[in-house]
Parts: sequence; structure tokens; C-alpha cells
Amino acid sequence: MRPRLSISIGAELLTRIGADHHSRFDVMVGRGESHGLIRLRKSQKGIVRPNAAPKGDSLVFNLGWVDVCPARREDAQGCEAEAVDVCTIEIVLPAWSDETRPGRVAPPASNPARGPVPALPAPQTRALPAPITVPEEVESALDKVPTSVPYRSIGGLRFSPAEAAIVEVLHRREIATRDALMAATADDIDNDERNGNIIGVHLTKMRGRLFAIGVVLETVTGVGWKISRQHKRTLDELLKEGAGG
Repeated sequence: MRPRLSISIGAELLTRIGADHHSRFDVMVGRGESHGLIRLRKSQKGIVRPNAAPKGDSLVFNLGWVDVCPARREDAQGCEAEAVDVCTIEIVLPAWSDETRPGRVAPPASNPARGPVPALPAPQTRALPAPITVPEEVESALDKVPTSVPYRSIGGLRFSPAEAAIVEVLHRREIATRDALMAATADDIDNDERNGNIIGVHLTKMRGRLFAIGVVLETVTGVGWKISRQHKRTLDELLKEGAGG
């Protein structure tokens, strides 16, 4: 029997999107570059309604079997979650989700005595939109850029070396892919921490801090992340202030 995915969301995060136990949600499962991400979007016609947790004021989302999960039971684990807009929460699943990334896990073998393994029904979820194409000139530019000192402190906020490298790539590129961000942080993230989700974890932590200084981080589904031209100008002004100019 396939394990079922349950996600517990704290009251503080739910309050940010105006949700409670009466709310309904659509479930969006990340594909491609967004593998390992799940979004819960508040919707009047949503397919999921959360339940109150046995203890505390959290709500539990019972999503059933989702194909990003490995075919085994896992103990409860903490994961990163953030409100990415006024009605959507994005969750970065634990490292086990990397095991089901396309191309990394072989399909179950057939049993000669019983014939092929029957196909499981598709989970009742909505996939994130299809990937878009990035122009070659955007993809080839700045595969790795050295992190300069100004990005360590922006608008009164301090960023770690890895975070500073990520902000700089986002600032300089039109769209920053996961590979570009992994390359830019190669010297700042330990080898034992480098997995398919580490960039998503960093971005989730940084999203609210950037928003606090007027810079919105946008997800380009299936491709990567970007900062709009308007918010890059805001970032320019903050960097000039930090440099005393």
C-alpha cells in the first residue's frame, strides 16, 4: 500500500493567507525544476480541506498518495514553508523527494508469476503550469559570478555567503536557473548539504526577508527564479545606500 502524504501548517503561516479550517485548497505538485515543491492555494472550489491537528493550533492537510513520495513510510520531518502570495503556501519537501526525481529511480519490476505491476491511478492534484523556454543568451550568461561584498548586507539585513551569491545571480540575470544558483554557491555550501532541494530551501528562507526590503522573488515554473526589473531598481538603490552613494 502506498504511503499517504500529510502536511501540517502552523497557524501563523495560515493567517498570512487568511485561511482556517473552513478553507479549501487546490494542490499543485512541482514538476521538472520544481520537483520537490508543493503549493497549497486557497480556493473556494479547492479539492482539499484541512483538519485540526490533535495538539496545538496547526492544520493538517491529508493529500493521500502523491507521486513525489518514495514507496515507503517516513517519520515526520520538518520542512520549509512560505507564503509566496496572498493565497498560496509553498512547501519544500524533505530530501527524500529527490529520490523520485525523473530519471533517478527505476520503475518497479514485474513479477513473472503475477505479470506486470498494475498502474496506479493518478493522484487528485493539479500540476504546476508547463515549463517555458529560456533564450540561449540568458541561459549562457554568468554561469558563475563571484559574490561581491555589497550583497552581504542589503537594506539593513545580513545575508550569508551562499544567500549573497544567490541574490547577486538573481540581480544580474533575467532568469536564474537551479544549475546557475548551484554553481554560484559551489564554494559556500558543504558537499554533504548539496542536493536537489538545497537551493529551494535557501530561496524559501530568503523570500520573506527580500520582501521586507521591497524586493519580490518570483518563481518561473519549470525554469527557475527571477526578480522583476522594477524590483531590481529597488535593489540597485539599496546597494547604493549600503555603499554610501
